[in-house]
Amino acid sequence: MLRREENILSRALEVGPGGLSRSEVMMILKNPSLLFAIHRGVWEAPGDDIGERWMFLGTVRAWPYI
Repeated sequence: MLRREENILSRALEVGPGGLSRSEVMMILKNPSLLFAIHRGVWEAPGDDIGERWMFLGTVRAWPYI
């Protein structure tokens, strides 16, 4: 994984989808390995707060970029 992808991965897991820029979201959606890494990271993360941030993903407000 490239350094930029690693940075987006850690940022995505830290702030959730609502804290990502349009270009970060598009980079994730265009990169299957990065999308998989985020998916795995959310499911394997300890605690409930990360899951709550990503459960928001299913709402319209979570994706103002699409």
